[in-house]
Amino acid sequence: MRILRIEIAAFGKWRQKTFDFISGNQLIYGENEAGKSTIYQFIQAVLFGFPSKGKKKKDYTPKDGAAYGGKIWLEHPVHGEILVERYKQQNRGKSKVLFNEQQGSDELLEKLLSPLTKDLFQQVFTFQQEQLTELDHLREKELHDALISLGITGSSYVFQKRQEYYQQAQQLFKKKGQKLLINQKLNEWKNLQERVHQKQEQESFFGELVRQEQAYSQDQRELQKKLQEINEKISQIKQQELNYSLYEEWQTLKANILPQVPEEQLLLDLEEFTKRYQQMTERLDELEATLEKHSGMDQQSARYYFYLEQEQVLKELQQQQTQIEHWLNEWQRLQVEEREIDSELKILEQSWQWQRTQEPQEFLHTEEWQQLFSENRLLKEQVNQLSIRSEIVLEQQRTIEAEINQLEATHPELLQSAPSEVRSKNKTPFAIIGGFFFVVGIFLPMPWKLGVFLLALGTLGYSFYERKSLNGQKSDLSEIKGKWQEKLGQLDNTLAQIEEINQSKNKLVIEQQKIQQKAFDFTKVHHLGTMNTLEAMKEYGHEVSDYQDLYSRLIKKQERANKIQQKLIQIDRQFELIKEWLPLQDKGIAEKMVLLTNFIQEMEQLKFARSYQQNTLLKQEINQLKKKQKSLIEHYSGQMEQVGLAYPSEVAAYLQKAQQTKTQLQRLKELDEILAPLFPKKRTREQLSIELYHNQEKQRQYQFEEKQLIEQRQRLKIQIEELQKDGTLDEMYQEESLLRAQLQQLMEHWGGLMVAGTFLGDLSTEMSERQLPQLLKAAGHYLGVLTQNHYQEILLRNDTLTLTDGVTDFPIYELSTGTKDQLIMAMRFAYLSLESKRSICPIIIDDGWLHYDHQRKYQLAKLLADFGQNYQVICFSSDQEMVSYYQELQQSVNILKDV
Repeated sequence: MRILRIEIAAFGKWRQKTFDFISGNQLIYGENEAGKSTIYQFIQAVLFGFPSKGKKKKDYTPKDGAAYGGKIWLEHPVHGEILVERYKQQNRGKSKVLFNEQQGSDELLEKLLSPLTKDLFQQVFTFQQEQLTELDHLREKELHDALISLGITGSSYVFQKRQEYYQQAQQLFKKKGQKLLINQKLNEWKNLQERVHQKQEQESFFGELVRQEQAYSQDQRELQKKLQEINEKISQIKQQELNYSLYEEWQTLKANILPQVPEEQLLLDLEEFTKRYQQMTERLDELEATLEKHSGMDQQSARYYFYLEQEQVLKELQQQQTQIEHWLNEWQRLQVEEREIDSELKILEQSWQWQRTQEPQEFLHTEEWQQLFSENRLLKEQVNQLSIRSEIVLEQQRTIEAEINQLEATHPELLQSAPSEVRSKNKTPFAIIGGFFFVVGIFLPMPWKLGVFLLALGTLGYSFYERKSLNGQKSDLSEIKGKWQEKLGQLDNTLAQIEEINQSKNKLVIEQQKIQQKAFDFTKVHHLGTMNTLEAMKEYGHEVSDYQDLYSRLIKKQERANKIQQKLIQIDRQFELIKEWLPLQDKGIAEKMVLLTNFIQEMEQLKFARSYQQNTLLKQEINQLKKKQKSLIEHYSGQMEQVGLAYPSEVAAYLQKAQQTKTQLQRLKELDEILAPLFPKKRTREQLSIELYHNQEKQRQYQFEEKQLIEQRQRLKIQIEELQKDGTLDEMYQEESLLRAQLQQLMEHWGGLMVAGTFLGDLSTEMSERQLPQLLKAAGHYLGVLTQNHYQEILLRNDTLTLTDGVTDFPIYELSTGTKDQLIMAMRFAYLSLESKRSICPIIIDDGWLHYDHQRKYQLAKLLADFGQNYQVICFSSDQEMVSYYQELQQSVNILKDV
């Protein structure tokens, strides 16, 4: 396949520009920034899609809004001429392909270009200076492998992927590595196995500690349940003491009120009877009094005329007598209850220095209080745990010090090692003396010789025995010294733990002071007075609710009493009208009402007396009234029998008591709701005090037992935590399983990388064995052209690429940088020459000779001219010297203008 023409609508700096290409070698010349690379990017974009935008990528999108894209005409070896056009704004940037009256898009273009891809286009058929610099820094073996990869695939992609796989694998594991991930995991596995073995030995002791801790925990839960019950009892008794005055009223009401209130209709009948009977009685009294006094009345009495003028007002005032009596009774009851509540409030105010102007606020159910109490409780637990831990560590310190003192007392040489060295030195002369006797004995005659030999043997034997004994003592002393040093190390650790515990205690003291300060601030905000400790708040906090309840009840009763008092004052003012006619001064409203009633009765008698002067008429009316009264008694006798009354005069008192009973029953109902749950059975104040004392004693006993249990649990927890520092056995098994899975995953990943790298290496070897002879022959030809036959052949000797000039061999690692560049170029052209029959894609070179001298540039131009006979070669260059070489070799040159 070759490129015939390109038509750029708008791409980078190009606008509406057409370029034609010939089938062989051609040079497109332009100064820097003339748009050469833009043409290359345009060809790549139309064939394989527009490049994505990025911060570090050049953007070729037109700034003037012109149509982004263009067309390319290709000549395909099978399908002939093909037109490919691609515009960013059309069909979402997809291509449009036209050939032989057929039309398609990217899928068709991909099939027509196959096997050419964008990666193949960039790595095999494009020559850029950057590709040379990527290979310059490689070591000998890497350069050799890269050249082989270039030769057999046309690019270094296979070599790069294999190197990438090997590098990734070496970042995971090396035989002698320590910091690599798999190496670290293997070390962790080894250490974990040792810990599991140790933990298995400790598990039985650990299990016994756990069982003891669980038993203590169960005992503590049961004790806490008992404490909760006793606290509830104490709270109930305190509530009973606080409400005992109401309890006494409750008991009095139950003892004194009627067993039951008669039916409403019966009461109405009795009220009707007593009203009519009273009226008749009053009328009889009036008639009899009138009969007795009617002849002696003073018709000009000023009091009588006053009565006649104010009769209606005075009678209306008299009719309020029943209501006034009810108000007076209620007011008196409210006064008694106010005094009782006030005394209870004063008890609480004296206990906690509370003030009614700053009423204490409920706090037990607030989030702030609960958080503050939780912090304090947690802090106490930490202090308690530290105290227990301190006791354990101090016990350990005393034990270790005792062991150290025993070792130092038993082996004083631990503190002074010099004498043993002197002693060992003192044993050396015995061996010298024995040797001296042995040498002297050689020169002495018998039997002296035998005697000296025996003396020498004895001296040497004694010296050997003493040395052996000394060595044994040294060995024992070394073992004891090791144990002594180990105990000293343990003592240092224990002292460090004590110091750490003391520091923690100091920190907790500071935290406790902060908590106490918060408690003081909390007390001020909620006006709690001397209830300024969290313990007092917890134990007596309910008294705030009691105080608020009592204070609320006091306010309500005061408001009701004030209302009644205002009504009574208004009624008392109405007596101002009659104060000139009655002795009302310094009289209560009840007494005033009695005087008013008597006055009205007296005036009514006067009025009656004025109306009837004849005694006969009065007597007749009296007799008739008595008959009616008797008939009335007989008519209502059944109702009176139902309530057990024998005389009409008892009915009024009975009705009054029935009315009081209604009020008392209402009060009794209120008290029942309040006190029945609180007083399930009868109690005296003395019984409550005794029961409270006994329950408080039980509470203190339970609290003491709970404290002991907590200390015992804390001791066990500390021992368990010490054993759990490296995890429980189950946790270790889980950790072992997790670590095994991680190792398996890492090893599979590492093995996959190694297999992939090895596979690519084997693949390269396989392909090189098939293709390498032809490749090296073609590469030698092109290298000869590039070097003016200075190097005539490329050989593979001892698995190393070697160049020869016919006399001397030059391994590739001895070559200069310029010769390496020529060798790379020769290998790539050799691969392309072997693939020339497939005609996959033109060759595009973008200034691939920037570091060449004039001779090497000329030789490269000759190679391109020769190569262009079978391949389409498109060179982009800003090198004027290269233009002259192309013109000398009669190659096509296209100079860019009118950008």
